[in-house]
Amino acid sequence: MNIKKDIIIMLLLVFITSSSIAQYGLGSTKNVKAIKETETIFILLEKQEEYNTALKAAVEKYWTFTPFRFVKNRDFKKYENDINYSSVKLYNISITRDGSFSYDLFNLGLFLHQKKKTKKQPLGKSVSSVNIIPQRYWLYRSKLREKAQKESRKLFRKKEWVKGDDMIKLHFSWFFDALTQAGATQAEIIRAVQLLNNYCHIAFENEIGKIGHKKMIKAFNENKKDIKKKTLLIAKTDVSSKKKNNEQALKAAYKYKIKFVEEEEIWKAIEDQKEDVCYAVIYYEEKNLKLKAIIQAKDSKVLYGEVSKMSNGLFNISTKTLKSVLEK
Repeated sequence: MNIKKDIIIMLLLVFITSSSIAQYGLGSTKNVKAIKETETIFILLEKQEEYNTALKAAVEKYWTFTPFRFVKNRDFKKYENDINYSSVKLYNISITRDGSFSYDLFNLGLFLHQKKKTKKQPLGKSVSSVNIIPQRYWLYRSKLREKAQKESRKLFRKKEWVKGDDMIKLHFSWFFDALTQAGATQAEIIRAVQLLNNYCHIAFENEIGKIGHKKMIKAFNENKKDIKKKTLLIAKTDVSSKKKNNEQALKAAYKYKIKFVEEEEIWKAIEDQKEDVCYAVIYYEEKNLKLKAIIQAKDSKVLYGEVSKMSNGLFNISTKTLKSVLEK
């Protein structure tokens, strides 16, 4: 994605660019078919055993698109230009305007290796990526990132850049702390791995050409009839206190089974792969866009998706969304 007047800082492996809405697919069927011919490397991070353990468990159980192996970050260099491999990396994009810190996106990205690095694609050709951390985390757990933000601003103004493990330690600390303190690491990694795996299968099995979010959403929304058969869970942190979109209004707009729950109940449903449950989630992407999706707890099948511009109610599930779900 080309973001004018924004500075994109790649924390982990320098810079990355993407296009359109990562949550709903990138690239093309051609690239996904190329991925199919590779062995996929899932990169493990230094000194992040909880993350590594969760990633290994999720991949071994749910990744079906390609053969795979796990490689530590420090050992990855010998594979990065080998086109017989693809790779899945955790990376962070911090977008700032005029030197002031704005927001972070933490993604699990799938990349097709290239024989030579390019400035535009130093990690390889981006095929798809999934936000590990929904937007609400950095709202109600913002204190965990204050120190990293402060240090980031200092580095930016001094034009000093930290590489490798020091950068990971500085900027990823709040991210891992947030997941750990919330008890969400396993559920978030399961969802991310399943979404990537699902996307690859959809793209491989359908000649969609260049895959943008509009095409993917159209495909996802063919599944929305299944939502009515399940209990829809909505996190209380995603519900507005204002009358128009509060719990009472959402219940009135949605005539089927709906529960307003603590996030732990959603994470538990994902971990247990409950068949009779789906849940709403909100993501924040580049270019001032928000993404709302309803995802099946079992296998992370996306049952409904929508993309819209930010608004004053940007972090809430709205009656408008639920009414759209019910439309034929």
